Amino acid sequence: MTLPTRRAGGRRAGRRTDRFSVERARDRVERFDESTETIAASPRALASATGFAYPGWVFFALPRCFAGYWFALAVGGLAALWVVARA
Repeated sequence: MTLPTRRAGGRRAGRRTDRFSVERARDRVERFDESTETIAASPRALASATGFAYPGWVFFALPRCFAGYWFALAVGGLAALWVVARA
């Protein structure tokens, strides 16, 4: 597969990559289909996965929320919004 890239002059140039192939895409779609079939076949597994997913998301997001809060206190709320908008 050829991916377009930009050169310094703004023209597009093609470059070859081995990361994308039709076979790998088909394999990923098949694995996704198997996963959805597994979930549909076992509602208890879905409930269990959901039960683990919510606390996992909270433990993932909580430090980020605290970091943003403390950053806003340190530099001021308006400055923190400017930094977030620039990111």
